[in-house]
Amino acid sequence: MKEHNEAPVVTELRNIKKLLALSLIKDEPSLRKQIKLLNQYGFQQKEISELLQIPQGTVSSNLARAKQSNTKKGKD
Repeated sequence: MKEHNEAPVVTELRNIKKLLALSLIKDEPSLRKQIKLLNQYGFQQKEISELLQIPQGTVSSNLARAKQSNTKKGKD
């Protein structure tokens, strides 16, 4: 069975997207970075964890807490 490997061009484009996203959010607080990477740039939590060099569980809990906080604000 053949393994599916991404074309080098696709891999390079993903790397460029990551670098661009990181440069656009470099001066923002950590939580805002995580939210922007998820919502605006379409990265998965695992990718956010790798990009920001923080544990994936931290990303997951931060985003869940932010979502919960946002939901509470919407009810007020």
